[in-house]
Amino acid sequence: MGKKTRKRRGTKKKGGARCAVCGLDKQAMMASFKREITLLNNAMLSLQAEVVRLNEENTN
Repeated sequence: MGKKTRKRRGTKKKGGARCAVCGLDKQAMMASFKREITLLNNAMLSLQAEVVRLNEENTN
């Protein structure tokens, strides 16, 4: 068996595509983006419902 390699802490680059700014890998980035998008979608839906309600209030 070969010589055991010393485990480097923190400095070692992990495999896969990484974000240059935050250092997250692509999968983590996609997961966080998906969370953000779902939150934004929920906010937009609630705003849309509010707009519809206000419009109905104004027409009456």
